[in-house]
Amino acid sequence: MKITIKKLQTQEEFNFEVEPSTKIIDIKRDIAIKGKQKVSTQKLLYMGRALLDHETISKYPNIKDGAKIHLLIIKPEGLEAAARYFKEKGMSDEKANRLGNRLQVVAKETFNKMSWDDIERLALNILAYEHIGL
Repeated sequence: MKITIKKLQTQEEFNFEVEPSTKIIDIKRDIAIKGKQKVSTQKLLYMGRALLDHETISKYPNIKDGAKIHLLIIKPEGLEAAARYFKEKGMSDEKANRLGNRLQVVAKETFNKMSWDDIERLALNILAYEHIGL
């Protein structure tokens, strides 16, 4: 059967041919290849329900030919995200991890020094950013 994977908050879609015996993890692997999105950051949702990696398509009887499954990208947190950024800039693992730790310390210190007005402005900017779907 044919299914469509739609990446949430974008227009990006992927079409796949699957069998009832196809595992969800295999679909995620195909998305990783086609969409260049790590398996570990993917969450597949159908009708608001998370699909489990070890289950097969047949476990979800509502998934039929032509079904649209939503792809949610889970953003990495904290040190992992900061260190990966520095690694992408060509730094060694050790240096990237050290700078990632330092970045977290500086961000926390900076936030703690902000006035309530500054925090409110930051929160409003974040809400506006989320509202436009970025």
